[in-house]
Amino acid sequence: MTNTNSPAWAGEEHDPARIFSAEELIENFMGNAALVRSLLVRFMERTERQMAEVPLLVERGDWETAVRDAHTIKGSARSLCAPGLGDAAARWEEACKTGDTLAVWALVPEMTEAFDRFKAAVDQYLADTEDRT
Repeated sequence: MTNTNSPAWAGEEHDPARIFSAEELIENFMGNAALVRSLLVRFMERTERQMAEVPLLVERGDWETAVRDAHTIKGSARSLCAPGLGDAAARWEEACKTGDTLAVWALVPEMTEAFDRFKAAVDQYLADTEDRT
């Protein structure tokens, strides 16, 4: 059983490499900064919607869609070099898979914090690179 008072991610939440690595992402997309920018913007928009929807899906008993949404956030975050958000989403996905309503709701603050840190890092990256595109 996970102790939500002392989460596994404690201490890692402010490690820039765990929040977002723009350099690694650009390298993964062979230097295509325009594609990276587009992917990041679409991911942030979609993820904000999904994060709001997952708890509502759980309340309605739509566990399949909740699992799928959490899984999508996890995979996309990891693909976009945001391992902290991906790990938080993995914990959320597991709570959905096991049908643990209380755990899903208990993990909302962790997901929100991880996404907010990621979004701030991406917003800074987009602002810093806007003049270069």
